[in-house]
Amino acid sequence: EAEAVAADGDLESAAEPLPPHSITGLEDLVPEIAAVHQPFSSRPGRAAETELELAIRAAEQLRHKGRSLAGWDYERLLWERFGSQLHAVVCLPSVEAQRLELVVIPNLLQQVPRDPFNPGAPTDLLDAMRRDLRERCPPELELVVRNARYVHVKARLWVCLKQDVDPAWAEQELRQQLIRGLSPWCFDATAAARLGGEVRASDLVAAIEPLPFVAYLERLMLFLVDAEGKPLRLDGQETSSEERLRAPGADVVLIAAASQAVEFVAPDAEPLPSRIGIGAMRIGLDLQVA
Repeated sequence: EAEAVAADGDLESAAEPLPPHSITGLEDLVPEIAAVHQPFSSRPGRAAETELELAIRAAEQLRHKGRSLAGWDYERLLWERFGSQLHAVVCLPSVEAQRLELVVIPNLLQQVPRDPFNPGAPTDLLDAMRRDLRERCPPELELVVRNARYVHVKARLWVCLKQDVDPAWAEQELRQQLIRGLSPWCFDATAAARLGGEVRASDLVAAIEPLPFVAYLERLMLFLVDAEGKPLRLDGQETSSEERLRAPGADVVLIAAASQAVEFVAPDAEPLPSRIGIGAMRIGLDLQVA
């Protein structure tokens, strides 16, 4: 078979997907092929295996021997077969002896285009994972491979800008910083995406205060919201806080909402005494009007 090459002449060997329109021709010309077009990014390729990765894979192969019995076996078999398309995979504890549930978090950096606000793996990928494991597990086992549940987090912050900073530009930069801070794994392959984890306001403060155009951060609030940005109402679950918010479930990943609330305070303004009352609370976020 003829091997297509990228525009820069280098074969695909990096961990990042090959962007659309990178392949412009064939390495060995074939008269029957008039042109080569690559409208989509590459998938599901992976980088060349290093010596360390080979040693790890060999040790894991000796342990599970290509069979899935324990939860660890299922996780490692998926990593071996679909590693470039996964960011995390977790086998959930099951109370039923004949049921096993695997929760998948996809590698968004391998998806072009990608949607960090709806980061689930596509159905065909989940089906391929299920079929691959079905051949290696006991026939009587009920096997479920599904996406994690995603709950959005919206931040509301009050910021004082330095002199002569354009508020419109600063608002856009702050929104992007909040999105990256709330969903770091959507932009960085080395960042952790935790099932049942938490979001801490202190982490966002540490990312925002050092920005060169920020004089100081007055206050920051966190809210659990639905896909439309409306606050959630959960029994027995804290859904707003100035300190931290926990995921409402062991299979939930907290991610950034598409809309973040940024407000500016004047340098000589009085400190915000409370977030309660007219001028402090926001309709649709702090309170709902029936």
